[in-house]
Amino acid sequence: MKGCGFVAIAEYKMDEKNRTVDYASYMGERMSWDDMVSAFPERWVVLRDTEKDGPDVLSGILVAVKTDDEIIPYEEANLRKGYEFWRTTEGDFYGLVDSNLSISVD
Repeated sequence: MKGCGFVAIAEYKMDEKNRTVDYASYMGERMSWDDMVSAFPERWVVLRDTEKDGPDVLSGILVAVKTDDEIIPYEEANLRKGYEFWRTTEGDFYGLVDSNLSISVD
């Protein structure tokens, strides 16, 4: 940008197929959930201004993309910012699970 006084630094990472992914090019963009799942498999996406249908995310503005190892420190550092943290695909990780359990006995 002309006259902005700073230089943006792209955040490049390798995906599971050793392809370079420029996460920075997606930051600040509204993306559909399906696009996030496709672009960032087995990653945590940090979102703001999410649009939902019940508990399901339809879209959100992407703030960050993190691995399982990166998400807890990032979440702790950004807890009060109102971000939402979603994992795009299931995997072996530890964390909180939101569920409702109902048991009925006949």
